[in-house]
Amino acid sequence: GKPIWQHHNETKKNNDFDFDQVGLLWERDLLYQNIEKRVDEMLQLGLVEEVENILSKGYSKELNSLNTVGYKEIIQYINSEISFERAVELIKRNTRRYAKRQMTWFNADKRIKWHKIKSQNDLELLSKDIAGKYERKN
Repeated sequence: GKPIWQHHNETKKNNDFDFDQVGLLWERDLLYQNIEKRVDEMLQLGLVEEVENILSKGYSKELNSLNTVGYKEIIQYINSEISFERAVELIKRNTRRYAKRQMTWFNADKRIKWHKIKSQNDLELLSKDIAGKYERKN
C-alpha cells in the first residue's frame, strides 16, 4: 500500500560489504555475433511456440510484457503481418538497438569498472581474474 520510494526511505540500508560492478565492453562485431546466435537459439528452443501458447491462454498482445523485443515481432509473424524471416531480422536489429541503449544507460554509472572484450578468450581470462580476486579475499 506504499509507494516503493517510501519503502526505500524507511528501510535501513546495510552497507557493511564491499562489491564491484563489472561491465563488459564487447567489440561490436563480437557483440552482434552473440546477439544473432542468441536469437537463433531462442527460436530453436521454441520462442514461436511459447508466444502461441501465451496468446492461446487469452493474454492480450497489448500487455507491456508482450510488447518487448522478441515477443512483439513474433506476434506480428503469428498474425501474418510479417514473414518469419522479417520477424527474425527485426528481433536481431531491435536487440542490437536495445544493447546500444543499455550501454548508454550504464555508461552514466561511474561505479562500473569496464573491461574490453575482443574475444571469448578475453572473457575467460577476466572471469578467472575476478574469481581469483574474491578467492584471495576469503
